[in-house]
Amino acid sequence: MVLFISFLLFLGYGFDRFYLGAGDTMFPIGTIVAFGAGSVSALSSYYSGDRAILLSTGAIPLDRALSAATEDARLKIRQVDNVVEEMSIAAGIPKPKVFVLPDPDPNAFATGRDPEHASIAVTQGLLDMVTRDELQAVVAHELSHVRNLDIRLMTVIAAMVGAIALMADWTGRGMRRGAGAGSTRRGRSRSGGGGGAALLFVIWVVAMLLAPIMGRRSR
Repeated sequence: MVLFISFLLFLGYGFDRFYLGAGDTMFPIGTIVAFGAGSVSALSSYYSGDRAILLSTGAIPLDRALSAATEDARLKIRQVDNVVEEMSIAAGIPKPKVFVLPDPDPNAFATGRDPEHASIAVTQGLLDMVTRDELQAVVAHELSHVRNLDIRLMTVIAAMVGAIALMADWTGRGMRRGAGAGSTRRGRSRSGGGGGAALLFVIWVVAMLLAPIMGRRSR
């Protein structure tokens, strides 16, 4: 997380120095915007990222899934609810909310910022395919992510990666378009700093180019 924050702030600093020509004297607009965008994105994902994930996957709450299911499917859905409760007691954490995805592929995932606000989603394909013991193993795996706060870490990092990609895109578009007086200030800033400033400019451009790749690999 420190690496992602540093990367985001470096993009903002480069925007100030090389695009605005701010050097070390002007108000650090880009740095503040980068920090603000990263903070807002991280906080938004922290508090509402789980709901966004569940909504995007089409996950259905347990009670709605039960009301719409056939009798055989209801047995499977009740079974996963019992397994989640059983494994939550064994792990010593509150029982997460249970969701069902109307998807024939066998899969499951956990989401939420902490054990008190966690959810577990399983696909109908998984419920139809596995035995109770196998389902228990899948649920135990997902609960380990909840207990160890893995999902919170990955949700916040994914938000910061998005902010990095967005900042790099904005800056890249601005650099390609150029801007009258801003171009003059940029030229003075790069030339006035000598070889060190030129090297820093190259590193900043490379960072902008790597930001989208970094985002895809992180996801």
